[in-house]
Amino acid sequence: ILQERTGTVARYASQADYGADGAKNYALWRLMHSLDYMERRSGTGLSSSYYFDTEQEFDIRLDDDLKSRIKVSDPKGTIWGVNVQDEQGKLNARTCNESALQNLARMVDGRVINLKDYITLYSGRDVTWICPQRIRPVGFQSGQGAGGVTVDNLHLLGPRSRVRVTKAGLPPLETRITGNSILGQGGQDGFTCERSVAAYIDGVIEVEQRHPVNINTAKRETLTAMFEGLRLFRVPQSLVDRAAAAQLATRFAGRDIQRLEQFLLALASSSLNNPQKLAVALNAVCPNAALLEGTGTVPICFKSYDVYTLEAAASMNNPAGAEVAGRGYREVVSVSPPASLRKYCESQYDFNQMMSQLVVAMQTIRPDLAFGGYPFGNRMLSYPRPYTEPADVTLKPQQGQNEAFVTVTPAQDHRGENPDGYERDLVGWNTDPHSRYHYTNELDGKKVSGPETFPWNQFFAFNHTSEDDLEPGQQRPDTGSGGFEVWVRFDGTPGGVSLFEIQEQPTTNRVSLRVEGSDLVLTAADSTIPNTADPFGRIANGVAEIRWPNFQITADTWTHFGAYWKSNRHADLALLVDGFSDPQAKFMHYDRPGGNKLMTKLSSALTQTSTNLTLVDSSFCPTGNEFTPLLIGNEVVLFNAGSGTAVRGARGTAPQDHDSQVNVSLYGYSSKIRRGTINVQLNANFSVDLNYNNGIPQTTATSRFNFGQNPQANVAGDFQDPTTMQWQVQSTA
Repeated sequence: ILQERTGTVARYASQADYGADGAKNYALWRLMHSLDYMERRSGTGLSSSYYFDTEQEFDIRLDDDLKSRIKVSDPKGTIWGVNVQDEQGKLNARTCNESALQNLARMVDGRVINLKDYITLYSGRDVTWICPQRIRPVGFQSGQGAGGVTVDNLHLLGPRSRVRVTKAGLPPLETRITGNSILGQGGQDGFTCERSVAAYIDGVIEVEQRHPVNINTAKRETLTAMFEGLRLFRVPQSLVDRAAAAQLATRFAGRDIQRLEQFLLALASSSLNNPQKLAVALNAVCPNAALLEGTGTVPICFKSYDVYTLEAAASMNNPAGAEVAGRGYREVVSVSPPASLRKYCESQYDFNQMMSQLVVAMQTIRPDLAFGGYPFGNRMLSYPRPYTEPADVTLKPQQGQNEAFVTVTPAQDHRGENPDGYERDLVGWNTDPHSRYHYTNELDGKKVSGPETFPWNQFFAFNHTSEDDLEPGQQRPDTGSGGFEVWVRFDGTPGGVSLFEIQEQPTTNRVSLRVEGSDLVLTAADSTIPNTADPFGRIANGVAEIRWPNFQITADTWTHFGAYWKSNRHADLALLVDGFSDPQAKFMHYDRPGGNKLMTKLSSALTQTSTNLTLVDSSFCPTGNEFTPLLIGNEVVLFNAGSGTAVRGARGTAPQDHDSQVNVSLYGYSSKIRRGTINVQLNANFSVDLNYNNGIPQTTATSRFNFGQNPQANVAGDFQDPTTMQWQVQSTA
């Protein structure tokens, strides 16, 4: 009898062993459906989303799945059970910030609860090292080394970040960041490490990628530990305390969040203040960011890396329902098909995960932190959708059309930008200092069917000088000097087309580049007020133009146009096409756009002592006995067209020798003039200085010209006799 009983117990124990193995093996088979490859190629039901995995995918219930085949929930026979934990929903002790583990230890008592439910060594990550950057000497931007080390983007090297440094001929070095100049640390270095990296200049530094946590399968305590303690550098109100962290954990625990944009929307709707939201969003993609000042914990993800903890158990009961044998065990397994593993990149979402995580997270919160290329790409973008829209998740493997594209990021030329108070008035400056339009969201430029219009104060700063012709509240762009460049591709011959146009009036504060017939024309006009009484005023309505004759554009070819201006004087305008000018492109002053010429040439040489000069064309000069100021080189000459005589070295200039055929233009102001002062001498002992800033803009610039001797004037005014108290008109010299 004893032998028979022993055999029965042994049979029950073996059945329990096989039952636990059966539960585990069935769970492994079911989890195979959640593999990335399977979801991409033959996904069904819950296991059809390759870019996110939820807790429901891992909720395996044997009684529902196997009851029609075998009895696994019989209280008088066999009972099987299995529980699946996604290892990606736990904190990885290898790379997680110590503060998160300490937060967890304060919430979970390891004497009561198995810490393996919250901490792991087996979660996955795409790679070990990310964000490669060249180690450079401090001062490399100016070509003058200052003896320290730095990188192009210090924002990615936060304190306590683990880094790997490599250079040909030297052994790889792994260390941690201890200081960052963004945080006022590091001395003369851009960053410092526990071990010196001075010998690795011109080498490469990479940051360790921390194992992300699947926010869909993480427990509430894990999420709280992730969020608690996050804060921004020198922003005390950004600290995420225990209460705020618990609130976020409650908001996200058990949710089915599919992608980063959905997480950010849920975060934005929370009751946290904006600095706290920024800290959480930045940590979600880049916990090693310098602005987190070492408080970053782990990034988040939305899918499993196919590593699980399986708790399988089986119980054998007698006909009375009493357990006679039971077996159970806990095991970490990595589920993979019996074939070579492949990483697929076949949708725009796949590409964006490698190149645009910071852009997606920061573009609406802190655009200055929306660094492209994080964590793997460098100056790359994906298409067809711009990064301002959710990436396309449609799989397009080798279809030959409508595929996900990767291209080099369109260049952004930031020459001339000045991030100080001068440009803070530009539209969009507060959210993006590079507020000029670069069409970075387009794959191959933007197809336009009509004019592309922008507010002028997106590209031109305000003219802050005082001017007397502005209406109350009116603002004027500062077009005194500058330039613009544009790439254009025409489908055919453009004919008459405007490439760039900003103007207050056709002859006031105007810069224009256009095609007129067969000419490419650059027009510049200063802020002189048009002479309404004389529609063809010589000076007031005048413009400066460069005309490029017989201009031709090759259809369906990208062409670069560059226009630059310093003033509207001769040689202060430049017009380039594909980086070249044309010898036939001539500068000229006109009394109106395309009107009569206001420039000519000397018909003979002029020496320093000559008091007579002849012009090729003097028709624009007054015909009476009147002196006209002309600019020849750097000399101002007063010319009487009636007599042909000239006064040399006027307006503070010196007489010079001038060759024949030298350009001659009317001397009129083309730049802002210094504020002047009128001195009124009332008597021998009393005088008053009066500033005339009413009609002439104030500037700190200097001019090489003046107006000769101090002008004298007779002034008349009212005078009150102190004895008779009678008013009378009295004049004084």
